[in-house]
Amino acid sequence: MRSKGIPQGRPLETAIAKDFRGGWNTFDTALNLSSRYLPEVTNLYPDTNGRLRLRFGTSLFSDTAAQLDDIIGVEYYAGALVAVGANGKIVTINASGTVTVRWNTAIAAALPGAPAAWSTGLTFVSFTQFAGSLIICNGVDKPVTMNELYAVSYLQDAGTGSNANVPRAKYCCTHNDYLILAVTPTEDHTLHIGNKGSAGTFVGDPAPNDAVAFRCDTYINIGTPTITGLCSFRDKLIVSFNEVVLAVQLGTYNASSEHVPSVADTIDNLGAISHRCIVPLGDDVMFMDVIGVASVQRALITATLSPTRESTLISRDMQVALSKFSQTQLERYVYAVHDRVAQQLLFFVPKSTTVTATTDNDVFVYCFDKAQKLRAWTLYSNMPFRAGCRTTEGRVYLASGTEVFRYHNQAEPVFADNAIEDQQAWSDGTLFTDGTGWEEPGSLGGSPISYSFTLPWTDLKHPAKMKQSKYLLQTVEGESGEYTVFMDIDRYETASLQATFTSTIEPSASGLAERPSNNDQLYAWPQRFHRMRIRVEGTAYASTAFISLGLLYQVGGIRR
Repeated sequence: MRSKGIPQGRPLETAIAKDFRGGWNTFDTALNLSSRYLPEVTNLYPDTNGRLRLRFGTSLFSDTAAQLDDIIGVEYYAGALVAVGANGKIVTINASGTVTVRWNTAIAAALPGAPAAWSTGLTFVSFTQFAGSLIICNGVDKPVTMNELYAVSYLQDAGTGSNANVPRAKYCCTHNDYLILAVTPTEDHTLHIGNKGSAGTFVGDPAPNDAVAFRCDTYINIGTPTITGLCSFRDKLIVSFNEVVLAVQLGTYNASSEHVPSVADTIDNLGAISHRCIVPLGDDVMFMDVIGVASVQRALITATLSPTRESTLISRDMQVALSKFSQTQLERYVYAVHDRVAQQLLFFVPKSTTVTATTDNDVFVYCFDKAQKLRAWTLYSNMPFRAGCRTTEGRVYLASGTEVFRYHNQAEPVFADNAIEDQQAWSDGTLFTDGTGWEEPGSLGGSPISYSFTLPWTDLKHPAKMKQSKYLLQTVEGESGEYTVFMDIDRYETASLQATFTSTIEPSASGLAERPSNNDQLYAWPQRFHRMRIRVEGTAYASTAFISLGLLYQVGGIRR
């Protein structure tokens, strides 16, 4: 029997999705999700008010092509960015973007003893600050130290002036007045804990010296006993392996005044794929492993560490993104940056195993605000960066090839990728620099950010009845550029209805009649369906926030 039609005069009902704080969720089927979750979302993030906001853009800050080849690591220290190239050179970049070489063959040769500089062909670097200096390790050469005047020299014992006993470590960490180095070309399971209060004094250097080498492999009962990262967390040194995390207690001495570290806690089935994927947040520590992202907190009563899996809602997608890489590739290319201003953690995973400076990433973004009870995931793209760091002021800088970019935030917003300062654009995209004419909001001559999101399927609480949509309702904040709303019906992936909307400033590029998005006008939206979903795809130069999407509809008879 045919389905009943929609009798005339049926009252209009309203269905509105206006709380997107659940974020990205691929764990459950899109047929079961509530409207606060999104089965697909790119380059938008949920804020504490439940809106979907366009992510910020990047602007070119400095280019180190005259000094470095590919940048393999960047860190903020003493008011400047410190960048390390694969060619073994180290530069600083000041607030004006000026690049100054601080470590190369000539600088090393001028030191006492005329030592050789760092090797070329480097792939990894780590940083830590100790006693006001910056320690830099690469796992191949002896570590170097940079003082507040940006002078670089090899890390060495202050008493002898020798670095013979300094390990050629890959990882470095500062904890409780100790400098800890780990993973050398010959030892991958030992912590080299320096003399308390000294930067370059290790086992073998003359007294006074309480340095110790602490083996961790005897505490590992699953997985490979190779240290994958270090982190200081409260009163414990966190030592990560592929499938185990150790909490090591430092600062305990025996009757002979010998330093005796001990393992205070062990967590199995949790680890980190890379030293660059461990992020301390104060109250907890975040780890990325091959399963996803987990956090570790200290229990209030027992003071033991309690793990929580944070990435359950998107674990499958994260596992797919990570599974194509070897352990060596994971350590080299996957990293995390904490955007403290936006309260987001960005985990960068290349989309291809053939990684170049321009290879795009799947950026898994964890949005959190404990006070507002926001804990949600989203996905960013068009961010081809190989390294990143955060400054004391909360600014985030990202490196790609020889270039360093600034990633913006709400305090200094830019909504265009790879923007070039002091450039403007005509409405047809032609750039100019004379400061006159029309300027796309916030673009600075950059390219717009593409975004998309999909709402779950819904039967509007009438699974067996035919529905007739009449009008589309939408509330969009800001100058949104241009976007298209699609409506899929009855579980077909192909849109049965769509319309393009533009802001009130930029002319429509699609040839369609301009439909302003920043008002409360109802738009005709005639479509019959039993089950439907709404998708949105668009681009924007300026701040954009989706506050709500919904339908006015009528309910008909039961489907037979």
